[in-house]
Amino acid sequence: MNEQIIRYPNGQIIGRIRELPDRIEARAPGGVLLGWYCKVSDRTRYATGVQFAIGNAVRMLL
Repeated sequence: MNEQIIRYPNGQIIGRIRELPDRIEARAPGGVLLGWYCKVSDRTRYATGVQFAIGNAVRMLL
């Protein structure tokens, strides 16, 4: 698992991007799942499972 912390210029955490073998997850600073990108289906989804975009748009969820 690879994790990248996304920050504002002042250092405040915006969120985290976690790369897993089958998907990439966007998480809030507290660790709450915001959504994910499925590598197999090439779709980005909200945490509820509703499709957000075609392709990798996981950073836009933050």
